[in-house]
Amino acid sequence: MPRLAFYGDLKLETELRSIIPSESRGNAQVHVGVDRLRALHVTSSPNYSVSLEVHCFWGPETDFSKTGFRAREMAQREALVARSESLHPVFWIEDDTLSKTVGSYSAPTVTSTSHGFSDGDVVLIRRLGSGLYTYGAISNATTNTFDLADNHGITTSDDIHLVESYWAGMVYGQMGAIQPSEHGDYYAEDVPYSFSGSGDSTYQRTSITLD
Repeated sequence: MPRLAFYGDLKLETELRSIIPSESRGNAQVHVGVDRLRALHVTSSPNYSVSLEVHCFWGPETDFSKTGFRAREMAQREALVARSESLHPVFWIEDDTLSKTVGSYSAPTVTSTSHGFSDGDVVLIRRLGSGLYTYGAISNATTNTFDLADNHGITTSDDIHLVESYWAGMVYGQMGAIQPSEHGDYYAEDVPYSFSGSGDSTYQRTSITLD
């Protein structure tokens, strides 16, 4: 049951370990006046931001070479930087074995044989290329079809992933340094990525009620 993470269309190599969100408040408005013992702190404009730490296991190339591993690292860094002037969602895909491919698309209907999705499921449809992704809740699901408005030009063989969570409108921060593993410089146990955004549009497939 491999877990995956995507930044828009771009897969964050190779398998997701965890996504760790945190929130921080903007500078509080503090007002001071003459002959006041205490300052006035205004709480009505908190200006929260959300930060994401995404941790991934990075598997080796098929030939287990250092050159291939480091070449893929540089390609990933360049792809992230190329997307850094726009906002994209960060997606958590909990189970890649549920993923399908597009058989055909005739707006707004996606055909994908025995896709297994239900009305209300949120899916990501993507192929590699900046901005080449569509996501949202599906409707009118049948055994082989479902409806979803197209935002990128859905086409045959696009990947379809069931989304566990997403954080929309995120800015790429950095991909951390990849240190050689204890067994050699051809894979990485943990690659950290960082993203930030307003956090005003998020989705969680799994819901709970607080006590």
